Amino acid sequence: MLRGEIGALIIEKFIDVQQAKNTALSFENVSANGALSSESIAEYLERAARFSSAIEEICSPHGESPMTKVQRLLGAVLRARRLELQGREMFAGLVRVVRKGGEILPHQDELGEDMPDLDFAKRLTLPGGQLAVNMYLQVPAEGGELQLWRDKYTAAQIANLRMPSSDYGINPALLPQPDAVIKPRIGDLIFFDTSRMHAVTKANGIARVSISFFLGIGSDGEARYWS
Repeated sequence: MLRGEIGALIIEKFIDVQQAKNTALSFENVSANGALSSESIAEYLERAARFSSAIEEICSPHGESPMTKVQRLLGAVLRARRLELQGREMFAGLVRVVRKGGEILPHQDELGEDMPDLDFAKRLTLPGGQLAVNMYLQVPAEGGELQLWRDKYTAAQIANLRMPSSDYGINPALLPQPDAVIKPRIGDLIFFDTSRMHAVTKANGIARVSISFFLGIGSDGEARYWS
């Protein structure tokens, strides 16, 4: 796929536009949020199946779940399946509702940084080995653009550039202009390299609603996904 190249792979209207809008409204109404980063591994594994079922239940009245559709595609093309941790399947399908004025600061995501002892993480050595898989259910008319940078920063560089008020994000004023800016559209499915710096600009107007997870392709060709 994206072997070290800046940019993204975009599949337009992967989700029916009306279905995407209806599903986004359901997520907004229940304030769905799959963020689990602050939990311990034991809590994460305990809740993974429950969160997955909840997302499927919210999506079901509007047609096939976007998660089911994209995971079936990845299974057929790459024989991808959920990543396992301590013998149990991980969660996959983080719902993000970025409301007016909200943004996602520049950052990098690498499984090897979070779980360096995990065997699969050690095999994510190829350029573009870890990708974001984002499905867009609702996007504001202004803002909410995906920003991508060519450079990959070291842990030491990131520590020096971090926004004091954030536990993850880089101060965008300290970075050069992004090398690519993408305006997602409702129903789009977008893949991009998460090991390079990326961000989402402030949303104006309606909330930006998406479902996302990570896809890893190991040096041996094995493909797994997780959140």
